[in-house]
Amino acid sequence: MSLRNRLFLLVSAVVLLTVVLVTLTVSASARQSFATLDAERTAALVEQFRREFADQGLQVAERVDHVEVSAEREWAALVVGVRAFQQDVTGQVVTMFGLALPDSSHGAGHYHVGSAGDSSGAP
Repeated sequence: MSLRNRLFLLVSAVVLLTVVLVTLTVSASARQSFATLDAERTAALVEQFRREFADQGLQVAERVDHVEVSAEREWAALVVGVRAFQQDVTGQVVTMFGLALPDSSHGAGHYHVGSAGDSSGAP
């Protein structure tokens, strides 16, 4: 084997080794950067969810309990029916649209939310 061929093989091997090492280094660095970025985004999303969840917990929760019973009986051409219901609402929220309240800095077109309290209804 001539000196020229040996030098060509040696230079080719060095170039190939350099390309492989650079590729592995860049790939590992990119993988590490993406993992760090993903962890930061996940932490930010979890923190945002916790803040929103805490804010929602401060709002008034509305609960409706509704019970209904009915019965019908048919005799010839006549149908007789009986119906009864009970409904309880706690923490009812009222939304008013398009109001301009005197103590509000907002003009008309904004909405206001307030509590209507509890109610109970039966026939």
